Amino acid sequence: MKKQAFFMCLIFLLMPVMMALGNNVIDGEEDKQSDGDKILNLNPVSLSFPVAAALLPAGKSVSYPARGILFSISPNSSQIHNKDVYGDNTWTTKGKFGFNMEIGYFLKVGRLFGIGAGLGYSQYGSEISLDSSYQVIPMFDYDNNELEYNVRTGEVFEEFKVSYIDIPIYLELGNPNIDKIGFYGRLGLKVSFPVGSKISGNGNYSSWGYYPECPVTLEEIPELGYYNDQPIYGSQAEPELKSVMFSLLLSGGVTFPLSNLLILKVGGNINLGLSEISDEKASDGTGASYHDSYSKLLNNSSKTSTKSYGLEIGLIYNLRLY
Repeated sequence: MKKQAFFMCLIFLLMPVMMALGNNVIDGEEDKQSDGDKILNLNPVSLSFPVAAALLPAGKSVSYPARGILFSISPNSSQIHNKDVYGDNTWTTKGKFGFNMEIGYFLKVGRLFGIGAGLGYSQYGSEISLDSSYQVIPMFDYDNNELEYNVRTGEVFEEFKVSYIDIPIYLELGNPNIDKIGFYGRLGLKVSFPVGSKISGNGNYSSWGYYPECPVTLEEIPELGYYNDQPIYGSQAEPELKSVMFSLLLSGGVTFPLSNLLILKVGGNINLGLSEISDEKASDGTGASYHDSYSKLLNNSSKTSTKSYGLEIGLIYNLRLY
């Protein structure tokens, strides 16, 4: 009995060695090898399950947020863009520092695709300047008399800033995750509502009217809009702005896992205004009807819109993983 127990234990201990030497058993059928073939067969199909599991590398699992909260800030170079001003070489134009902030919620509809919405704040600005100018504008007066409206300006400087509350709605493509570096891209629409604006500037102008049918020249008659060295920018009443603005949102970059809950995102951010922001436009391309809330950028007859290009830094807070 003792000898039988000893041999049973010996066989049990030697079984892994025997399997490694080639006496593999698959579904109870013996697979014999020739005496000269002592090389271990590494084909996973011909190995028993324990040996194959030990030899095959395990696949790496990656954990993706299924939904979460997003916070981002984007310092940028912004513009209040007007085609006639920016396209006129007599005006010197310069964008101002701006920024966009956003907090939102996203939901993945797959490993690579998601949708989201949020609430944000954005600010845009531009400054323009002009050495001097002289214009002759054909028009008709209140009595339908033909006249040539003459305007001469000295040095002019204007700065305009505007801020909005934003509601972004977007589609997202990317693989931000908590295991390795990923990427993201966003395309969306922003619906924005103005919450503040400011115009500041300096410069004087003189104006007079020439009536070719008479002919006669009228000047220094304020009732008819003819002034001498009149300030262009007066008390600066609140400018007339559209109550809603639409813009296109584009962003993209890379993501870095910080923990199981936080993912850092760094990339670029672009906002392109789609709609007019000014609610008061001149009837021609000059914007020559000066008043207290006058702005060359806003009152010019061509479209005035916002633009910004900048860096985007944000955090993704994971609420649930796939």
